[in-house]
Amino acid sequence: MKKTTSIPFRALFPLQLAQVFCAVVLFGLVGGGTAWGQAVGDYRSIQSGNWSSTSTWERFNGASWVAAVATPTSLDGQITIRAGHTVTVAASVTADQVVVQAGGQITVSSPFILT
Repeated sequence: MKKTTSIPFRALFPLQLAQVFCAVVLFGLVGGGTAWGQAVGDYRSIQSGNWSSTSTWERFNGASWVAAVATPTSLDGQITIRAGHTVTVAASVTADQVVVQAGGQITVSSPFILT
């Protein structure tokens, strides 16, 4: 008679947990970047310049980055000052979701306010 050995369910659980963990980490490294990518209405700097100049900005339209026809405000999505760019605030501006990448800079000229 052939003897069979069974592994208790509890012994299998750590292996299954490890497989799920690896799958989650792999998704985060490979496919997760697109889940938190740009959204329609996000702005980013395309060069150094004045905040109130449309030539300083481009806007994400859902498919690609296009030249901005207006400057970003608190009503828009994320506003990113990219590395190597300096954006100067020379008029009062209200904005939120502002991200300044390492090497980027915002300069606020007195007496103007960035809120």
